[in-house]
Amino acid sequence: DTTTSIEPELPGYLVSSQQSFYKSTALGYDFIVTKDSQIQNPIQDAINRANNKGGGLVLIGSGTYTMTTSLTLYDNVSLIGVDKDTVILDFADTSTNHIILDGAGRLSIENLTIKNCNTTTGTIYIRDSNTGVAIRQCKFMDNTAGDGSGYDIFIDYNATQCDLIDIESCESSGAGTFVYLNNSLMRVNIISNKVTSPLSYTFYANTTNGARGLFTQNVITDSIKSIFYGEFRFSRITENLSRFLTQTSTQPQLDFTTGAGNITITSNHFSQGGNIAMRSTTSGIIQISGNNFVIPIVRHELSI
Repeated sequence: DTTTSIEPELPGYLVSSQQSFYKSTALGYDFIVTKDSQIQNPIQDAINRANNKGGGLVLIGSGTYTMTTSLTLYDNVSLIGVDKDTVILDFADTSTNHIILDGAGRLSIENLTIKNCNTTTGTIYIRDSNTGVAIRQCKFMDNTAGDGSGYDIFIDYNATQCDLIDIESCESSGAGTFVYLNNSLMRVNIISNKVTSPLSYTFYANTTNGARGLFTQNVITDSIKSIFYGEFRFSRITENLSRFLTQTSTQPQLDFTTGAGNITITSNHFSQGGNIAMRSTTSGIIQISGNNFVIPIVRHELSI
């Protein structure tokens, strides 16, 4: 049995700089998964064992793990790789398998490369009521459905009570959309991520009551569509950088749809298609200051 109980010294793995509740309440029950495990579906097996003991940390050793089924995470069970460049979860272009958080919270997903997941509901699929989820230092590669609509992180409409979801210091390349917000979020922090060549919108808010959060210090390269698209409310968009190295775009970098409002847009740098589009039903105060628009055009259907 190569999935064994351990107590590794991993300082800071489950500690957020702002919220300490990402710590598991049962750190004494930890499990390690190694590439030479003889157990069928060893990662899910370790997750289940930690869940049965009330929570814990599942540490994944270096190697490429071919995922033949979905992974389901539970409350207080965190999934951590030893190194995002050497721990690879390869979903082998499947259209059905992914990582599911169904009402799970107080957990982290960290230091993993997750690739070739082609579901239309996201590589990491968050649904139902989740509080305290951190996705950090993960690398997402080529997670796109056949029609280009794949998503790295999909927060679904059932997750109406989501609160404090942090997506930080991740890398994404070749996905349809990096983060798809398909509900009314309480708070989401999307910080210091690097997104390259998304096939669709980088941050897509398809909600009825507005996506709310902090979007800061993200670097988006070669985005042929809008970086922000949809119904954002009570959000702060600051210190983000968009740049074009191999692509060109005429799309507005920020395209706010019906119901968007109460947004602060400050200290960003937007290249090429660097403009803002707002619909006639955009509501609430939108503050725009200190930004660098390479093509300084604001398209709107209302006074701002």
